Amino acid sequence: HDNHEGMEKAIACQDQDFTGLCFVNLVDFDMKYGHRRDVDGYARALTEFDEQLGRFLSRMKDDDVLMLTADHGCDPAAPGTDHTREYVPLLVTGKSIRAGADLGTSPTFADIAATVLELFSLPVTTKGRHWLQSSEINNSVKDVPLINNEQRRLVETLTEEVLPTAKHEESVIGGGAQNLTGGEHI
Repeated sequence: HDNHEGMEKAIACQDQDFTGLCFVNLVDFDMKYGHRRDVDGYARALTEFDEQLGRFLSRMKDDDVLMLTADHGCDPAAPGTDHTREYVPLLVTGKSIRAGADLGTSPTFADIAATVLELFSLPVTTKGRHWLQSSEINNSVKDVPLINNEQRRLVETLTEEVLPTAKHEESVIGGGAQNLTGGEHI
C-alpha cells in the first residue's frame, strides 16, 4: 500500500466502532522519496499527508489518541542514501492530551510500547517509560475501557515482540495498516 491508501484506510477505520489499535505504516516517505533523495516527491507526499491528516484529526473521537513517529530520519536533500538523523519526532494528540506538552527526548521506542499498554490498562511489561498518566501530558486522567482477551494478546505481542525489535518499516507490519481489534489487514 502507498501512503495515500494507508491514510484513506485509517480514515475509514474511524467509521468503525471499536476499542483497539489502528497501526498505519507510511513507508513512501522512506522508500520512495527519502532514500532516493526525491525532494519534490517528498514535498508532494507531505502535502497530501497534511490534507489527509487534517481530515483524520477532524474525525477523532473523544477517547482517541493519535501518535505520529518514525523509526529513523531520511532527509531527501542529504547526500547519499543512508539514514540521516538519530532523533525522530513523536507527536501525540487527542482530547485528553494537553496541547503543547513536552514529552522530552526518549532513549527508546519502548516508551511508545509502554504508553500503548498504558492506554489499554495493561501491565507495562517493557523497559519503556509510559507517560500518558502524567498530569503534564494528560488533561484528564480517566479510565480507558478494557479490551477483550484476543485484543489484549495482539497488543501484548505488538508491544513486547514487534515494536522493541523493529529495525525497518517492513518488519513491523509490511507497509500496510492493521486494525488489530478484528485482525483485518488493510
